[in-house]
Amino acid sequence: MNARRLEKLDSERRNRLFQTAAEEFAEHGYDAASLNRIIEKSGIGKSSLYYYFDDKADLFTTIVERAIALLIKDIGGFDPAKLTAETYWLELEEFCRRVTELSARKVWYVKLGRLFYQLRGKRREGAATDRTVRAARGWLQTVIE
Repeated sequence: MNARRLEKLDSERRNRLFQTAAEEFAEHGYDAASLNRIIEKSGIGKSSLYYYFDDKADLFTTIVERAIALLIKDIGGFDPAKLTAETYWLELEEFCRRVTELSARKVWYVKLGRLFYQLRGKRREGAATDRTVRAARGWLQTVIE
């Protein structure tokens, strides 16, 4: 994916493309997801799709990365360093409540997450998740240090 190119895409069209692609992958799985259905439902041209994304795996990875960012934004989080013995269970319970509520409102998050982890267990299809896993490992390493 060329991030600079993608940022130039009108935000409304970009959001419609991401929503359509996320729902397509979540509903049909990686292998059965159709780029043609995504193109048709999102209203973006085929040449435009390939201008922004290298292939289906690139689109999927970008969608997963965006979904993770949106999930973190929607749920919020908590700072483990600020937790105390008195606040730990209350904070954890509140965090789980937010996750549950969001999962009920946006089922495609759950489906996309499940698909991501299913693909991780498959040798050939798992390659579509490698970029996201590498980025997550890098992020975790910076948090740990």
